[in-house]
Amino acid sequence: MGSEVQTYSWKISREALARVSFWGLGLLIFFNINAILLNYTGSSAVASPLILLFSVVLWVLTPPPYVGWRHAYFWFVVFALLYLVVGITSVLWHYDRGIWTADSVVLGIRQVGTAVIVFTAVYGYVYRCFQIGRGDEIWRIFTVLFVITLLAGVLEDYLGLRQLLKFAYQKSRTLGFFGNPNETGMQANLTWVLAMYWFLRTRRWQVAALVLVLLSTYGAVISFSRTAIAVNAGLWLVTAVYFLMRGVRKYGLLVQAREYSWTALFVVLALGIVPYVVKKVYDQLDPVQKRRVDTMRVLVEKGRFDNQTTAMRAGIFKEALRYIAERPFFGHGLQALSKGGVFRTSPDHGVHNMYLKVAGEAGVGVLLLYLWLLFWPLWKARHLTYPESLLVVWFVFVLAMHSLSTHSLLAHKFVVGFWALIYALVDQVKS
Repeated sequence: MGSEVQTYSWKISREALARVSFWGLGLLIFFNINAILLNYTGSSAVASPLILLFSVVLWVLTPPPYVGWRHAYFWFVVFALLYLVVGITSVLWHYDRGIWTADSVVLGIRQVGTAVIVFTAVYGYVYRCFQIGRGDEIWRIFTVLFVITLLAGVLEDYLGLRQLLKFAYQKSRTLGFFGNPNETGMQANLTWVLAMYWFLRTRRWQVAALVLVLLSTYGAVISFSRTAIAVNAGLWLVTAVYFLMRGVRKYGLLVQAREYSWTALFVVLALGIVPYVVKKVYDQLDPVQKRRVDTMRVLVEKGRFDNQTTAMRAGIFKEALRYIAERPFFGHGLQALSKGGVFRTSPDHGVHNMYLKVAGEAGVGVLLLYLWLLFWPLWKARHLTYPESLLVVWFVFVLAMHSLSTHSLLAHKFVVGFWALIYALVDQVKS
């Protein structure tokens, strides 16, 4: 039959094979299998052949549709390829006097290439599922993956994950499957986005969804990532403002009772419960955790943006801006600002900022394209129904804010996977 693939004596439907491949790819990228196996094998690419295999199968069975400039997917691919081409061209142009290294260039090619492969595989499958009325299945799959990875961070001490996965990092910050508290905090915020979507979408699971929302906030806090905590607070604020604005009628004189009640709920949680809980938790923190919280307080209350309050990021950012000023049009080459040894402020760290990374490695023109990637889904989301439109706003907010403190978004495959889901959603809009 045309809908079947003959495999030895087995007959496997294309749908079943695609579904298995999607689950396999999801488990590999959400559970960060490569990083985990690195601690056991010494190789960071043990699971890469399987990631490639599942992605290729999805490409063949559920290829992306024809896309043009109106599709968000088109702009993601254009950005990734242009960043790659300009970055490599800059390396070749300045090969005798650059700050790049061969190893970092190879790593950059691998990261961007893998991101495009995974993004395309997920996008094609998700787009087709939306088209044939299987969107709920996609939401459930992503919810399961996000919940498991969130629990891995929240419950890691009880599950003994840190010892099992051999992650050697500060015990005062959660790691989950990722080995990096900043990545764990970002995962918690994306889980918040998905949980709040379920909370607004269905009454049947509202209690469970609200519990997951609060658990996600807790997950962001115990990562002790300054950015993750700030972004989570911002999500609550953006949501409260949204409900208030949505409840105001045409002339802004009356507020609908239902929308006002949600706004009141968020305000009470933010201004009443949260400070009380934070005070209780703060008193039990260890010195490392208290120091991070104190620097956040100084940054917010006094507006003091320096090396002490930003873990050396302020100095790194200033140096990065000087690098950008030196070569504003084509940058210093692929992965040049993403490795250690470049910044005198902190020789062990990269730039920790996607905007500065892109501009410093491939020029301000490619940076403008990255900003377009964030704007275009918001523009298309105007035509989505509620709460899908709000889901897109939340996601872009998380992506834009975390871009201020990480240079590795394209290397975080679970982020790339969720990114593909959001773009497949907005590309259902034909206008």
